[in-house]
Amino acid sequence: MVPIGIPPKSVLIQAELFVALQGRAVVMRHKYLAFYRPSAVVIARTLLDIPLIFLQSAIWSLIVYFLGQLTRTGGQFFIYFIFLYMCVYSMTQLFRMFAAWLGPFDDALRFSGLAILITFAYTGYLVSKNALIGNSPWFGWLYCTSLSMVLI
Repeated sequence: MVPIGIPPKSVLIQAELFVALQGRAVVMRHKYLAFYRPSAVVIARTLLDIPLIFLQSAIWSLIVYFLGQLTRTGGQFFIYFIFLYMCVYSMTQLFRMFAAWLGPFDDALRFSGLAILITFAYTGYLVSKNALIGNSPWFGWLYCTSLSMVLI
């Protein structure tokens, strides 16, 4: 099962698409004027995301974990926090990838919505483990991401 708290955070992170697509014209203008390369912007955003998403995930996981009355031990909380942080960080980068690869906002939004549906369907919300591995073994590795909830 997907860690509690990922679905709302994924929908909030989807706002990154608009920001990434809106700044594309400015980045291309800077490239044309030889101010800096677009790869520098990508690296800077990626490095800046590490502490920002860490702080957001820490606050979010404290609230959701303890309001959800999950097991109150340090080890289980930090496993939950690490999985939440990694999922949120990877979803942010996935949405930025869609914004970089696809031209219009509608296409990027369509693909990111499909990615959210596939992630939630194949990590334990909709499809059971037996049906997942039996019917589509190439998605079986996605089930391993949901093992954080087993430990809690």
